[in-house]
Amino acid sequence: MEQLKKYVLLATQKKELDTQLKAVKSEMADLEPDVLEYMQENGIQNIKVDDHLVYIRKDVRATFQGTDAAFELIQKYGLTDALTTTINAARASSICREYLNDDDVERPAWLDEAFSIYEGFKAAVRKG
Repeated sequence: MEQLKKYVLLATQKKELDTQLKAVKSEMADLEPDVLEYMQENGIQNIKVDDHLVYIRKDVRATFQGTDAAFELIQKYGLTDALTTTINAARASSICREYLNDDDVERPAWLDEAFSIYEGFKAAVRKG
């Protein structure tokens, strides 16, 4: 019984910390434009504040266009190693759950050929 109580306590603490973290991330996101503007206006690339270094980091994100022209360019410039056919883990799990959680449908044989499936159990906590 002590383990169950401790597990509930930890789950409650985790929820509180997750809430705090979400609030901190939101506040940081709100402050970031002002921080960047201040640093850029003052020509500051990096600055030490209370034993921490605040700096401007270049952030680059991209998505592949997937057009015929884009595929041709990737091939032309020797980047075909970047082309893969894959299903990310969250989507793979979602696909498998659709079949495995439906008691009215028999488990299709192809599912185990197409996916490496882990089925297990986890304890969960919610406010009662």
